[in-house]
Formats: sequence, C-alpha cells, structure tokens
Amino acid sequence: QARSLKCKKTGTIGILFLQYWESLTNNLMLTYVYDIILKELILMDYDALMIYDIEKTTCEGSLARIIRSRKVDGFINLRSSLSDKELQLIDSYEAPCVSVFQRQHTLQPVSQYSADDYQAGYLAGEYFSRQNNYCPVFISIPLTRKSASNRYDGYCAALAIQDMKPIAITDCDLSYKSAFHTIMTNKEIFLQQPCSVFVYNDIMALGADRAFIELGLSVPGQIQLIGLDGIPMGSWASPTLSTLVTPVHDMVHDGCQTLKRMLDGEILKIEHKLYLPTLVHRETTLG
Repeated sequence: QARSLKCKKTGTIGILFLQYWESLTNNLMLTYVYDIILKELILMDYDALMIYDIEKTTCEGSLARIIRSRKVDGFINLRSSLSDKELQLIDSYEAPCVSVFQRQHTLQPVSQYSADDYQAGYLAGEYFSRQNNYCPVFISIPLTRKSASNRYDGYCAALAIQDMKPIAITDCDLSYKSAFHTIMTNKEIFLQQPCSVFVYNDIMALGADRAFIELGLSVPGQIQLIGLDGIPMGSWASPTLSTLVTPVHDMVHDGCQTLKRMLDGEILKIEHKLYLPTLVHRETTLG
C-alpha cells in the first residue's frame, strides 16, 4: 500500500534529469540550472539527489525505486515529460513535485515553470527581420523535438512579417563540436552571402562562431549570431555572444517556493507559468 512521502522527512529533494542522462559536461545549460537549484535548496535547508537512468532497462527505473524507498521528500523535474506510470507513482505516494525549465509536451498535472521557446524564436526573428541584407539561418537539433520546433515556429513567424524565410539546418546534437562541424559541412551557404544565424542554444552558438572564425568570416560583419540560454560562458567568449537570456533564477525560485509550500502541507492549484526571454546584444550582433 502506498504511503505518503510526507510521513518521512529526509531533508533531500530529488532532481529528475533527462531519463538517460550522460553527464553534466554534455549539457552546460542544465548544469547551470542545476547549480541555481542547489543554491535555492540550500536556502530552504535541503540537499539534492540527482535522479536518472544510465541506460534503458526492463527493470524498475530510478524514479520508481527512489519513490518506493522514500529517499526524498519531493521532486524537481527537469525532463520535458513524465510518463503516465511516473505520474501515477508520484500521485499514489503523494510526492510533492514541480517541473522547472523545460516546457512539458502536454499539460501534465504538475505545476510548471518554463521558458517560452516560441517567444525566444520570435525575438530572434524580429531582430533579424530588420537586417534584410542578411540571409536568416536556423541551426538546431531536429525539429521533432518540441523545444526546437517551437523556437523555429517563432523565428519563422517574425521573419514572415518581412516576407523572409530562414534556411533551416536541423541535424545537430546539443554540442559545441556538432555545431562546428555543421557550419563546416554547410560552409557554402555562409561564404556566398551575409547571414544572420539563430542557434538553438549558446554552447552550439559558440561552436558555430568558432567555425565562422576558421572560415575567415567576420562576426558580426558578415555573420550575425544569436544563441539562446544566457549561460555565463557566452559573456566570456571572444567575441562575446549575443543571446536570448532565459530568466532561470526566476523559474527556479518560483518552482522551489511552490515545492516548499507543498512540503509544508499546503494544497495548491496546479499552475503553468511561462517566462519570457530577453535579447542581450553583445559582440556577435550589430544591435
């Protein structure tokens, strides 16, 4: 019989990473989010436990095992979705849970505090639509990922106001190396015309920037470049990276405060809150 996690206080919150997580070094944005979560939990006098599965298995996953053993008091979800089975477990054990950062693919019965991917794309397109002597390009992971398609749709919508349509190159993974090789593979696009390039995230944008430098293209003269996330590394690069800054501190703070109230026994209505990014011009745009 399921017993509520509220019956036992462990002083620990479980952080649900992507299900088959590899390492913190492979996704610097989630590393940044995790760091902010840790600082927020310290203020709440809680520790954190990373939860993920190393590989696919027919056995019970890490989340189910940790819920059943009551190793944590509640959860912060960083996944883009939770399975029906996971949601049933969370509900049956009355495990307080909130989702932070990644927008859920469906409206699940968990409060969500996430970035507005569509608006991020729109802001990039709105700026580049005023640069009509530049050819707009979108560098991304596959559009089958909802976050990628939302960013692309927003980008296209803003550009369409000026009858512009971007070239979409969407075969990257989330790495610096992948973006670098994508630019090199498609170098003819960038060598034959000035381009305004919106990249799925900052670390990929930094890889693209390195490729443009190796191709002898001036940034922001021949290439204008905008990333997305606002990781600190973007402001250390040379040239410094223009980016759409996601208000991660606000998302994490609001999500953790809701979780704390749930841990304290409050019964709260589920809320889905989107946070708008801000375009910050640095040295890779003319703005």
